[in-house]
Amino acid sequence: MARQDTMDRLTKPVRLLSGSLAVSMGLVSVAANWPYLLGTIGEDRWVAWVAAGCGVAAVVVGVWLWIGPRSRGKALVLTHRQWRYGFAAVMVTVCAGLLVAGLNVSQPSLTTGTPSLLWISFLLQLFVPEDSERHETVPFSEAQRRTWWRGIICLLAIGVVAIGSAIALAGNALTAAFLALFGMLSLILAVMMRQRLAQRQGKS
Repeated sequence: MARQDTMDRLTKPVRLLSGSLAVSMGLVSVAANWPYLLGTIGEDRWVAWVAAGCGVAAVVVGVWLWIGPRSRGKALVLTHRQWRYGFAAVMVTVCAGLLVAGLNVSQPSLTTGTPSLLWISFLLQLFVPEDSERHETVPFSEAQRRTWWRGIICLLAIGVVAIGSAIALAGNALTAAFLALFGMLSLILAVMMRQRLAQRQGKS
């Protein structure tokens, strides 16, 4: 009960912070592409419009979070699934890094817009409709355990391959940085899945 009360108290501050982050990210994407919306022709113009559109979507979602969103008639509250917070923190950091990298390449570029779209998707996973989650932990079945282990192994393999590719492509800084971030994310997610699996099996 105490935990539920704490989560309820934190919902509004986290919602407002998430909204502010989404709006900030979106405005950066729009500002980066603003000079190219009408001042270019052909492919560059479409790239600028798509990237700016991603920024506008982030701003809209941010304002929606400020207002106090509802889903299926119920208020959105913070999720009780702790792994989502770690995953969101990692992904938001990755998206911020991708945006910074995108601002340093030839413009206009989709890399100045797509991070904003990804950003809001990871922030939104922190919220669920009120009373939609079961708070008790149910152990995995043997089939579920095997499925999770396959997922963990696949993520580890992807992470190793991505980091290896980043090292091999060190001459292309942007591609190498993206592959390195993707590889680290895969490895981190694999560790988080392993911890979650242990929790669901009642292990330390």
